[in-house]
Amino acid sequence: MDRLSCKQIDVVGVGSVVLDFLVVLPEYPAPNSKNEMQDFSQQAGGNIATALVTLTRLGASAAYLGKMGDNDFTRCTLEALREQGVHVEHVVLSRIPSDVNWLSWSLTGRPGKERSSGRSKMPPF
Repeated sequence: MDRLSCKQIDVVGVGSVVLDFLVVLPEYPAPNSKNEMQDFSQQAGGNIATALVTLTRLGASAAYLGKMGDNDFTRCTLEALREQGVHVEHVVLSRIPSDVNWLSWSLTGRPGKERSSGRSKMPPF
């Protein structure tokens, strides 16, 4: 693994990132109803990930530093950041697979309409 020098990185984000599960339905569901999903995506989210991705899109070089559980959710999150140009080579993976992962979900009807969201418990620091 190549070491990144300070001259290569403009911004470093430190802290927690989230794996967002986004579900779009034709309309906001009534209680106890079943609806066909129109779209589904997984994205790296949270304040730090959003800021780092925005900065890379503006031309900055950005890296994320943090500790995450060694599991599929982490791999999805890091891949999403990598695809957006964020350096993630220095993320520490915990030996406890369930350690330090934040997950969130958002359920919505048409854009701009009602939505619900939730998240996993915050990890210990």
